[in-house]
Amino acid sequence: MTSLAVASVGSLPEVALSPWWAAGVAAAGGVLHLAEAVRRSTTGFTKLHRCLTWAGAGAWTFTALGSTPWSVELLAPLVAGTAVAVTSAKAAAVYEETVTEREREEQRVLRRVGLAQEWEDRIARVCHIKGVDIVREGALTEWVRPDPAHPGQTRVTGYSIEAVLPAGGKRWTDISSKKLELGADADLPEGCGVEVRRGASARRVVIDVTTVNIFGEDVPLPADYSKRSINQPLVMGVRADGSLAEVSLRWVCGILIGQTGSGKSNALTVLITQLLRCDDVVVVGIDPNGGKAFRPFIRPWLKAGRTGRPAIEWIAPDGGEGSDERAWKLVNWLVKSIDRRAAAYESLMEEVDDDKIPVSHDLPHIVLITDETASLSRRVKAKLAELSNRSRAVSIRQLTCALRAIDAGGNGIPTDLLAQGKVRIAMDVQDDNELAYLFGWSKRTPKAEESKGVGTGFVSEGQEVPRQQKVYRAAPSAAADFAVHTEHLRPQVDQVTIDTDRDAWESRWDWLDEEPSARPAEPLSTPASPPTAASGDAAEALARLGFPGFGKTESAGQQQGAVDYDAEFRRLAEEQLADVGPAPAASRELRAPDLLVRCVEAAGDRPRVHMSTLAEACGVTSRRLGELLRMVGVEPIDHPVTVEGVKAKGYETAELAAAVEQIRRGERECPRPVWDALDPE
Repeated sequence: MTSLAVASVGSLPEVALSPWWAAGVAAAGGVLHLAEAVRRSTTGFTKLHRCLTWAGAGAWTFTALGSTPWSVELLAPLVAGTAVAVTSAKAAAVYEETVTEREREEQRVLRRVGLAQEWEDRIARVCHIKGVDIVREGALTEWVRPDPAHPGQTRVTGYSIEAVLPAGGKRWTDISSKKLELGADADLPEGCGVEVRRGASARRVVIDVTTVNIFGEDVPLPADYSKRSINQPLVMGVRADGSLAEVSLRWVCGILIGQTGSGKSNALTVLITQLLRCDDVVVVGIDPNGGKAFRPFIRPWLKAGRTGRPAIEWIAPDGGEGSDERAWKLVNWLVKSIDRRAAAYESLMEEVDDDKIPVSHDLPHIVLITDETASLSRRVKAKLAELSNRSRAVSIRQLTCALRAIDAGGNGIPTDLLAQGKVRIAMDVQDDNELAYLFGWSKRTPKAEESKGVGTGFVSEGQEVPRQQKVYRAAPSAAADFAVHTEHLRPQVDQVTIDTDRDAWESRWDWLDEEPSARPAEPLSTPASPPTAASGDAAEALARLGFPGFGKTESAGQQQGAVDYDAEFRRLAEEQLADVGPAPAASRELRAPDLLVRCVEAAGDRPRVHMSTLAEACGVTSRRLGELLRMVGVEPIDHPVTVEGVKAKGYETAELAAAVEQIRRGERECPRPVWDALDPE
């Protein structure tokens, strides 16, 4: 069409374009397109097609300018030539694509052959294993993963090659033990490395080679609140090859270790968020560090009232020697529930023809998470080991967390718990012994120098080779967000398990009484503390206390002009508490509380005494004793007390005696609960 337009305009009398202009332009166009085709290394067919197209167009235009372009003799060849040019252009494009793809395949084959030869030589050179045969056909598998820097695009992050070892007893572990040396010989980029795993047969080995450092930056925890099941793996992050790093806690217990600053707490947070997505899981936890690991998950319930239920069903914020009542109560409740669950759901197991309880939203799996396990008392650790050994069939499993894997004189993770931990996760550590103690002393055990830094760790399930992963980075708000957005998924603990020890269950949040600021925005589901303004409105509080005529029976609109319940609550509370206060002065001068006197007598001539010793002498629990002594300003020593070779929480005898004397002289106030602590009434 371009030739026809040029010829039509050029043949006008006022234009009178010379035919040689058409010949010159056609020649120049052909030469330029030929040069471009040569530069791009296109096929000869494409080059010939372009030259002939320009030559044909130039010849027709030259002829049309010498006569008239609108004659039948010239239009017919133009139409025919255009049809041939269009058809041949499509054929040239198809041919070009076919040839290009064939060349790419040939290059891939050559690359495979080159890499195969390269790795055969490398294994012989580094591992001193000659005769290794890299499988040529399909040996090189490139990892094509999404490129986070360019959404919608992909990139190659590494490759896997498969090798067949020679006869003579060589195993894949002989290559795995030299993976650091192999990576150095390959001169891999910073942050990249080599991982070795067993192949499809005893003499086959798969070598994974990372060529892009995907651990160089944090991978944010996806805000995915969709429903999951404990029967599905939990996603923790990404592996070196860019695939998802997953672990399963359905039938196995887990161990998570990591030194301070390694990312262990972040990894624990990520695992809990994924457990909350499961609609057939209940999470309970023990943390001697005041429940710090779990508090972010219950804060929406405690503070803002954003949820009606806590995300963690039971938290025991203690567990050390002398103060392990809460942890003991929780673990003991779980151990006692084993037999009850097994007997109650025997028929259900028969229905599904399985010797293990099938879990569902109505009968949830229970996961006990213990943080700072090394700080737990010995009796709690022994109970945890018993729970681990007996609870698999009734679908109760554990995730044990600690700074170290090594059991230093009974102060670390018990060996029984470590033996049951089929899922083992080690965050960034500096000591090879830690990894060896966790994963076993073998050639496949990773080295500390392989760690890629904070947030990365090694993960192993069962007999798998420990593989490195980058754990998702959980933002500080992630715990609360998952607690809120997964509330509709959370199941209730089944009644069979609750009835194992209902008193223990209903008192699981009693420790919140010691932290008024930590009480939930809505009333607790268990009868625990006296109601306060933070526990609900005053009318409901008065009704629960038994005052007649109070109760929330009207709507907000109907209550206008009614009794000021808040003022009435304060008045009645003042009346009820009016007699609570210090004892009369004359009495204080003559006597001291029996509780304190008995504590001093139990301490004897020892400068320091254990809290448990005093509690036993007074006939109260250690927790209650601590509360009462705190009312009179007596605090425990801030470090464990050694008495007769045993370390535990304790008090200074001199401080107890001083409190007794000051109360007798009226120099120290003593509340009524302390006076009445040992009153049989």
